Amino acid sequence: MRLCYELQKKVQEDGNLLPEFADAEEEKVYEFLKLQLQSDLNEERLRHYELVYLIHEKHAEEVGSVKEKIEEFLAEKKARIWRVSNWGMRRLAYQIKKVKNAYYVLMNVEMEAKWINDCKTMLDKDQRVIRHLVIKRDGNHRRLPSSSRVSHPRWRYIF
Repeated sequence: MRLCYELQKKVQEDGNLLPEFADAEEEKVYEFLKLQLQSDLNEERLRHYELVYLIHEKHAEEVGSVKEKIEEFLAEKKARIWRVSNWGMRRLAYQIKKVKNAYYVLMNVEMEAKWINDCKTMLDKDQRVIRHLVIKRDGNHRRLPSSSRVSHPRWRYIF
């Protein structure tokens, strides 16, 4: 008896069984929610990231070209750059690749998660960048506390 009942159910084109509805209104609600779910899945999900990178002291005059390269990459990936802070030349807490000083740049970026590994790879391949750090920010990236800005001492010790 159960086998006959299952054979009477409607089958979609893709082979999935259609759910049974009590009335036409319930079916309309189901279709609406299904379309909304599909549009949400197709929508691009942008995440907020904080990107800090250090440029070798020998390449301090090339800071502009490094920033342009990164900004071009981000523009190509349709990312939004919310803030760029040049922290300038700073002494490192410890030597990195036999370097004592580096030029710091901080960027707040909003981009799709699928491009973040490409961004990291690009920074790894650039010989002028000696270290970089990408942090996924929670919440609103524009409301940063004033203590996290340029003069914050903890940034010296992260790298």
